[in-house]
Amino acid sequence: MNKQQTVELKKKLKVERLTPQRILLFDIIQQNPGHLHVEELYKLARKKDATINLSTVYRTLNEFKKVGIVHELHLEEEHHHYESGEKAAHHHLICGKCGAVVDFLWNKIEDLKKKIAKKYGYSISHLRLQATGLCQKCRK
Repeated sequence: MNKQQTVELKKKLKVERLTPQRILLFDIIQQNPGHLHVEELYKLARKKDATINLSTVYRTLNEFKKVGIVHELHLEEEHHHYESGEKAAHHHLICGKCGAVVDFLWNKIEDLKKKIAKKYGYSISHLRLQATGLCQKCRK
């Protein structure tokens, strides 16, 4: 984490100092482009800091989620996944059999968002599309 990222993270979290655990978890999330669940994040963190505990990971993710550093995803599984809040807006294809997740972009989502907002009188801040089915591997 560079100095600018440290300043921005402190500002987002509204804290004077960052704990080593927050910095570690932030770095892991930024370095892993996938959709991590808590256990994966915890295992990766334990490789670098054997003293970190699972409750710290949950607390930190909750703090990060509140300020948009991470997005919590519900991907047809019993646990949540987390991904960086800094990723460009995208959507998900989820395999209902193996759990594989594919990010995809769809440029018509903005038009859909405008139509829904107009029809129902909403001011929509974001719209996520999640499609569940079977991936190519599981269809065979």
